Amino acid sequence: MVLLAIVGTASAITAALSLPGLLLGPNFVIQVDPTSQTILVDVGGRGNVTRQTLFPSEALFNITLSSIHDFNGIVSESAAWPTGFTGFFLHNTNPPNLPASITPFTPDAIPLGNTPQTIGLTAKAAFIGNYTVIVTAFSGSISHSVRLSIIVQGLGIIVSPAPLIMTPPSSPSTANIDLTLTSLNGIGGNFSVAPDFNCDPRVDQCLEYPVRVYVPPRGVVHASAIYHVPTGSITTTLVIAAWSVFLGGSVSTTLQVVMNESLQVKSYSFSSPTNATVNVLNNGPLGANLMAYKVTDGSVNQCSAWRLNPSVVSPQNSVTPVVILLDGYCNWNGNYNAFMFVTGHSYTVTLQTSRYNSFDFTVVR
Repeated sequence: MVLLAIVGTASAITAALSLPGLLLGPNFVIQVDPTSQTILVDVGGRGNVTRQTLFPSEALFNITLSSIHDFNGIVSESAAWPTGFTGFFLHNTNPPNLPASITPFTPDAIPLGNTPQTIGLTAKAAFIGNYTVIVTAFSGSISHSVRLSIIVQGLGIIVSPAPLIMTPPSSPSTANIDLTLTSLNGIGGNFSVAPDFNCDPRVDQCLEYPVRVYVPPRGVVHASAIYHVPTGSITTTLVIAAWSVFLGGSVSTTLQVVMNESLQVKSYSFSSPTNATVNVLNNGPLGANLMAYKVTDGSVNQCSAWRLNPSVVSPQNSVTPVVILLDGYCNWNGNYNAFMFVTGHSYTVTLQTSRYNSFDFTVVR
């Protein structure tokens, strides 16, 4: 069988071909192609990419068994991966051009005769570092080993300020963002940094596309980007990706962009078990439109009305009454009959604005 095990860290391959030694009878040899693969682990949290294009998320190896001295028998293979590694075998009927098949299988009984047998071996890694893998093939009392290496690199992306808090503009505006890209374990090259979607800065909230930087191996690069904020911008989460044609993929992180608003409850009252009025002070930089509310009772019971009709306009530096109804306009979770404003109980009222900011307040009847 072929047994895979991580035996330590290394930066070079020490062997690529194992010969049958002094055995004179039927035997076989094992070869691995390539002997080394470099993959990029995404420390920003959105998957792996690699320097090759066949399998963008994985390192790929061809393992070929060849008969010598008229060997004709069964070879079994297995793999054991450490924490943070994911690996499996693939059928490969057209070596050495992977992938002939992307279906994983367990190679526990491979017939080997005059025709060489080649299978694929894939690997993903969650940790940065240099790893040596020993591949051993067994058939009866015969065994041979080769070594291959997996070099796992990374690219760190830090965005500042984070979160980006802005005053909602009355006309199209921009903000400056600082980017720090750090080479991890030797990755380097030219990168383009931009959102991972097609963006028109005239109408979309997005970075000016793209920012191009060169990251030296084991180096750190600082760059600036311009964030475009058109009229009507909302609080959102922006995905920022650093990508490279050389890598065949991208590494990404997220930036929370907050359109600054501020609401404060000055007072509240209850007129019935299903009716409350919350007096809200808008002490933010601009007026706000209250579009929706949600009420929870501290348990699983919840009433939400995410489409206030009409919306409630809260001018700047003013107190606006907002009526909270537990009625047919609600979307209910939990027990409809038990959900009312009960004397002595507390409730959380969540107000959402048209800029998708949410504010939580506690009320007690």
